[in-house]
Amino acid sequence: MTTDNARARFKNAIGILVDEPGGIKQRLMIAYISQLSRIDPNQDLPERLMPQFDRIKFTLMTDEVSGDRGAVSKELEKISDDEASQIARQLFDMFLELHDLKETSHETGIDRR
Repeated sequence: MTTDNARARFKNAIGILVDEPGGIKQRLMIAYISQLSRIDPNQDLPERLMPQFDRIKFTLMTDEVSGDRGAVSKELEKISDDEASQIARQLFDMFLELHDLKETSHETGIDRR
């Protein structure tokens, strides 16, 4: 298995979260639709990251077609800005782990290089 697609998609998604104008929910929607929804966890992610990616995907896309702007927008309306920021931090942690820039599991949130 290669993680090249996931690495590239996460890099682009983090760039969107940092650079795109608008609020955190808008940036998260753009990052998810344009990049993260195109990741196949079974093909592109290490097994250790699959559960967290699935939780994020479920939070953003319950009962809808993957990558659908309306579905993501509806789900994001249901969460607070703080929750959206927490998802963005989780995505950044996953990015660090995919690029071997983090020493510990994304679950602990400690010991970043």
